[in-house]
Amino acid sequence: MILKAAQLLEQNKEALAKEMTEEMGKVLFESRGDVQEAIDTAEYMAGEGRRLLGFTTTSELQDKFAMTIRRPIGVVGLITPWSSIQ
Repeated sequence: MILKAAQLLEQNKEALAKEMTEEMGKVLFESRGDVQEAIDTAEYMAGEGRRLLGFTTTSELQDKFAMTIRRPIGVVGLITPWSSIQ
């Protein structure tokens, strides 16, 4: 499902970037970068099921540290704004 979301983001990248620019007043170049980061993050997370060992792995995003830890914590519900993804 996450990979499908990444594919939909990719298919609609330009339209989403324009929508973000209109909504937030960002320059289009920056909005395109934000959409691409969401695509990259979704693609990375779609592969996490294959890396359930808790090892530190190389991130596909520049200047980002990625690590998985196998520690189930139970059911979690959260609401996070789009702008919190950086």
